[in-house]
Amino acid sequence: MSKTNKKFIYLICFLLASLSAQSQVSKRKVLSLETKAPLEGVNISVVGTNIGTTTDNQGDFLLSEISIVKSTDTLKFSYVGHETKRVLGEYILNGTSPIYLRQHTENLEEVVISSDKVRLYKKVPFDEMSPLIKPLCCFGATMNENGKKTVLTGGDESYYENNAKKRLLEDPTLSNPGASITDLAGRPTANMEWQHFNGSIYSYDFNLDTWEELELTLGERAYHNAIRYQDRIFVVGGKRLSGNRSSEFLADDIEILDLEANNLLVDHTNPHQAVNFGSLIYLDNAIFFGGSTKVFRNGQKLYSDKVHLYNFESGLWHELKGMSRAKETNGALIDDKVYMVGGFDGRPLKEIEVYDLNTEASKIEGELFERMERPGITSSEGVIYIMENGKLLTYDTKLGILNEYLIASMANSPLLLINKGFLYMLGGSITNRYSRRPSAKMIRINIQDIKRTAVYRSAKFK
Repeated sequence: MSKTNKKFIYLICFLLASLSAQSQVSKRKVLSLETKAPLEGVNISVVGTNIGTTTDNQGDFLLSEISIVKSTDTLKFSYVGHETKRVLGEYILNGTSPIYLRQHTENLEEVVISSDKVRLYKKVPFDEMSPLIKPLCCFGATMNENGKKTVLTGGDESYYENNAKKRLLEDPTLSNPGASITDLAGRPTANMEWQHFNGSIYSYDFNLDTWEELELTLGERAYHNAIRYQDRIFVVGGKRLSGNRSSEFLADDIEILDLEANNLLVDHTNPHQAVNFGSLIYLDNAIFFGGSTKVFRNGQKLYSDKVHLYNFESGLWHELKGMSRAKETNGALIDDKVYMVGGFDGRPLKEIEVYDLNTEASKIEGELFERMERPGITSSEGVIYIMENGKLLTYDTKLGILNEYLIASMANSPLLLINKGFLYMLGGSITNRYSRRPSAKMIRINIQDIKRTAVYRSAKFK
C-alpha cells in the first residue's frame, strides 16, 4: 500500500473518530433524580436569549437546537413538579452524563389511587418561575397578541403587621391576668405598616422566564385593571394615594400605553370609576362591571351594580342594564356571557352570576364551596379557572361542573393568565391573622396536570 493511500486511510479514520466523538455529545439526556426515568417535555432555555428547546419522549435534547450556547452561558432546565436547575454551558458542551432534576417535595406529595386505579396527585403540581421584580398585589396585567410576553402595570406594595396580636398568638400566656408588665414590655409590640402604590411597568418573557422594568411609567395606582386592544394597553380605574399618603381617591383617568412607540396618553373620560371591578374585551368593546366607589369613615363601602360598555371604534360609552346586585367582583367571558365569580358586598360571596351581554339579563347559576372575596380568574376553551388561598377550582360552563383541587400556594387575590397550555399565577397577597404582605411569587401549572390531580370536591349545576 502506498504512503499516499495510508495517509488517506488515516485521515478517514481520524474524521470518523471525530464524528463519533461529536455524536456522543450531539444530544444529552434529562432524567428524574429519584426514579432515573427520562423526562419528556423539559423546557430548556439559554438564559438571557430567546434560544430554547424541549426534551423528547426519551428525555433527550439536541445540542444543535441550542447551537449558539457558549461555555460561559447558563442553561435553565424546568419541568412541572420538579426543581428548576441551572447548568453552566461548559458542562453541557463537554460532559456526557445525564442532567438530573429533583422532584419538588412540596408540590409532589403522595399520590392517591382513584376508583379506576389511576394514580393521581394529591395536590396540583407546579413550577416556581422567576419572581416578580417587586412583591405586588392588585395590579393590572395583559398579554401581547403573540403570547410571548405579559405586561404588569402598577399595583399595591403596602404591608401591615400587628406585632401585638402576633406575640399573643405565639404566646397566649401573655393575655393572662398574671402576665407581668416586664413580660409584656420586653416583647416588641409596635405595629409595622407601610403604604405605597406602584407606578412602574414590568414585562415578562414567557420563553426566557425573565422580568424587566420598562422605562415608561404611569401614575401610581392600584386595584385597577389593564386591557389590551390591538397594540395599546388601557389602564383603567383603581385608586391613588394623596401626596402625604393619608387619604385615597378614585383614579378618574384612563392611561393608554403604546409600548412600541414608548408613549403614554391620558383620557379623563371614564364613567366607570371604581376599585375591585371586572373588565374584559368583547368584540370591539371593553366591558366594565361592578366594584366599589366610596369608603365611609366607619369603613363601610358604597358598591356599584353598574355595567358600562366602551366601543373602541366610535370612542363612545354606553351604560347597560345593571347586575343583580351591587358588589365588588371579577369575571371571565365565555361566548356572549360574563361569568362573575364570588365577590364582596360587605362580606365575601359564594355565587356564580352569569350576565348575558345580548339580553343584559343576569342569573345565579351556582355557588362556590366557600365564600371568596376576590379570587384570581381566567378562562380557556369554556373552562373557568379560579384560584384563592390554597384552592384551585375549575368550572366547565358547558357541563356545569365545578371541581375543586388542593394546591400548595397560599396567595390571596392572585392574577391568573393562560398561555400555551399553562396556567400562570402572579403576585397577590399573603395574609394571616396578624399580617398582610404582597407576594412576588409566580408559579406555572401544566393544565394537563390538573386533570391528573384528585378532585377534592365537586358539584354539578346543570
